[in-house]
Amino acid sequence: MRVWRIDASKSNKDLLLRSEGAPYGSMPEFDGNRLEKCGNDIPLERRRKLRNDLYTYDPAALIVSDKAHSVLAGCIEESAQCIKLDLDGQVAWLVNVTTVIDCLTSESDIVADSDRGFTWIRYVRQYELDETLVSGASLFKIKGIETKGCFCTDLIVSRVIEAGLKGFYFSLVFDSSAPRGLIKFERIVPIGDFYIESGKRGKACLPRENPEAFGQELVPLRKPTASAAERIEPSGPSAEGPEPAPYDGPALDDDIRAVREEALASLPGLPAAAGELSGGPCGALGSRVCGSPAMLPGEEWPEGPGGEPLCFLAQLDMADLPPLPGFPEKGLLRLFVGEGPEFGLDPSDMAAQAGFRALWAPDPEGAALRAAPEEAEDGLGWGDGPWAMRFAGPFESRPDDVDFRVEGAFAKLWNAAHPGLPVGRMHDDADRYASDPGLTWNLSSREGASAGGPPAVQVGGYPVFCQDDWRNWEERYRPYDTLLFQLSCDWDRWIAIGDGGRMCFLIPSEKLAAGDFSDIMYWWDCG
Repeated sequence: MRVWRIDASKSNKDLLLRSEGAPYGSMPEFDGNRLEKCGNDIPLERRRKLRNDLYTYDPAALIVSDKAHSVLAGCIEESAQCIKLDLDGQVAWLVNVTTVIDCLTSESDIVADSDRGFTWIRYVRQYELDETLVSGASLFKIKGIETKGCFCTDLIVSRVIEAGLKGFYFSLVFDSSAPRGLIKFERIVPIGDFYIESGKRGKACLPRENPEAFGQELVPLRKPTASAAERIEPSGPSAEGPEPAPYDGPALDDDIRAVREEALASLPGLPAAAGELSGGPCGALGSRVCGSPAMLPGEEWPEGPGGEPLCFLAQLDMADLPPLPGFPEKGLLRLFVGEGPEFGLDPSDMAAQAGFRALWAPDPEGAALRAAPEEAEDGLGWGDGPWAMRFAGPFESRPDDVDFRVEGAFAKLWNAAHPGLPVGRMHDDADRYASDPGLTWNLSSREGASAGGPPAVQVGGYPVFCQDDWRNWEERYRPYDTLLFQLSCDWDRWIAIGDGGRMCFLIPSEKLAAGDFSDIMYWWDCG
């Protein structure tokens, strides 16, 4: 027996909202009880025409298309209350799941909170279910987490697949035939190693990617992500020879601060352009985030590794920039990335233009706006773009202290002054000699907070990373020394890059000077 959690797929941009002006408490709580309200009493509205068959509103409430309701009605009518909705002329159905099963066993890995004598489940890392209680159920909620999601067995999944319904994401939470501990979840993210995403080309995540094999034993449907220790080979003195002996001398906090300041001061300031975003229509030329790109006749829309069209991220019109060393005076750079939540990032090769692409047009004459193919017309789902980029005059960019050049300068200065206390980099290595094992990271955090963060868009200068500079860990990325384009998360515009993240595109300075945009490193991280 298998049990799945039901969510909207990550590429599903069909979002429903509480109607404007409706009181905050006007929406019911979907806690497994029947609702007394009818469809007209539930204040929901859509942002645009709905294209999928499952809509995003609340993980505890399934809101589906009229087609999905007709496909699933026969197997959910005993488990749920179905309420017909009119979403600005588009029919939908609220499936309020009312079957609640107390099936989590004591062998489940549960993270709980408690306050004033009350205890509740925050999330489940590993589901172990009582099969005898779940047997015969097709759609249900789990007692203790009624407001956190809806669950189903194979019957629902197979109906969705057979009917070709779009926008569903099924995460496998329990398989009675699987070894215990195989199926796990990290924190509250409802994505495990076994999943099915319906109706998306390039996303056929059935067992062995064969729909006819649905009843067979599951195998991992994505390659497990290597840990940082497996994926990288640290360079520098700290990686050579045996682990350093524990340090039991006096704390060297003042020395660490002084060498850090000297390392930062040893690097020159670099000119950079700060871009601010503003809404409104954009013509073919000009710099923008989201919207539609300007494409030359004959240019093909970039595709990802599975043949799926990539999403348009940004267009950089070099004529909009102030003079920056190495940057051309004219030309259009168009950047495309994959859908969220990964945005096409491949940590195993961040310079392989597979999940992202850069298109360069040195002469943009004849370029015209082009709409995305149907499969990518929702774009990245960020707010109501496009947003034009307006650049001010150049400013002096200073390096972040996790920049590989600062780390290298620190190691050189420190090792010269303290030959018996070697470091390969400042962060972590130098903390061995501090009173606080997180001293260097704390210095970075305080300084970053006081500086107020980078601009919304930055071109040229030093990149600003949310966590660490990957070039510290892999030497093959160190030639990418020039920031080509950096975009920061903007919650006011719903530009959502993970949890407050930032995208960086880097290029070797000699490639930039030669007008060669075929070799670019792409990285994003978040806090």
